[in-house]
Amino acid sequence: MKNKNNSIFVLNICAFLLMVGVGIVVPTLPQKVLTISDSHKDVGYLASFFAVTYILFQIPIGNLADRFGFKIFLFFGYLFCGLSGCLYYYSDTTLNIYIARSIHGLGEVPVWSLAPAMMTISSKNKGKLIGLYNASIHLGLTIGAFGGFFLGDLLINEHFLFLSIISLISSVLILMFIKNPIKKKDIVAKTNIKKSIEYISDPSIFIVFCGIALYGMCYGTFFTIIPSFLIKSGNGKEFISIFFALFYLVISISQVTAGPLSDYNKKRDIMVTGLLVSGICIFLFHRFSNYILLLLISTGGLGLGIFYVSSQTFINESVSKSLKGTISGLYYFFWGIGFFSGPVFIGFVSDMWGVRVGMNILSLIIIILSVAIFSLLEKKGLEKKKVLSV
Repeated sequence: MKNKNNSIFVLNICAFLLMVGVGIVVPTLPQKVLTISDSHKDVGYLASFFAVTYILFQIPIGNLADRFGFKIFLFFGYLFCGLSGCLYYYSDTTLNIYIARSIHGLGEVPVWSLAPAMMTISSKNKGKLIGLYNASIHLGLTIGAFGGFFLGDLLINEHFLFLSIISLISSVLILMFIKNPIKKKDIVAKTNIKKSIEYISDPSIFIVFCGIALYGMCYGTFFTIIPSFLIKSGNGKEFISIFFALFYLVISISQVTAGPLSDYNKKRDIMVTGLLVSGICIFLFHRFSNYILLLLISTGGLGLGIFYVSSQTFINESVSKSLKGTISGLYYFFWGIGFFSGPVFIGFVSDMWGVRVGMNILSLIIIILSVAIFSLLEKKGLEKKKVLSV
């Protein structure tokens, strides 16, 4: 038990440290791209190039982790994040930035998907552990974003080197203190991919994964299109840093509140509530300015965070130990599809008809999908009651 608690503590610390670096770097990237190329579409590609590697490697890495253990993939994940920081530092074209984002995406695969699966393999409080880990991630992003605000335009390139250093420190901590949570004889057995396909073919499961893809779409939009909209509206880097800080902060809050609730209450209702809150706020925020705008879009982030932890707990609890890594990879595979396609789609719409139209369309999609999730999971619940009563 002590070793398990130590591993959980180190995983949270490493994720927190890495995301402090990411939180400092991310607000700089949209502005850097806009300086080179004055286009919402090009800013949207920041999310897309990150998501390409994030999508392609999720399921393979998750499957390999189920077979050979989680530790080695976490170690190399932090190393790749460190490499991306070095490349950001030397990038002076959009192509170089996109290459760095691709490597960064590969590095974050195990950080986001494998660590929560690893911590919850033998735990009954899955929602609580997942929520605390996600809170560590977003608390780090919050502190990093506030750090970017106070640093302002000072040491911009050095921000990227800080990301490299912090990633290297985390990789050393993983190597020294993390142990694989299950016995070797259990993790070398070949995982059956067919089981994963059968699992997701259930309509009530598939619709949740569609919601996960939509969550990725919204997350990517919050990272790229919304900051570029704020910049185009005349807001400076400091305002953008505050936006990111508030976004990360409310997601952190949602994790430590909705996470434990997901262990005891209906995850369907929590997921749908989160989606509806985010959809309404995305519909409203661009109609206001300054503090009201920040309040609304931050509340939208709160709704996304509620859906995030409840859906992750829902998926994690529905599979056996031998599929934890693969299904966790599948979760972020769908998330990455949304993160890849969403900002580009919203970027095209925004370039043609304006960001407000793009946000209205995104809000409509969120509300429609939340109704679909509620309906299908309600139907599944009724069917289960009938079977039990027979």
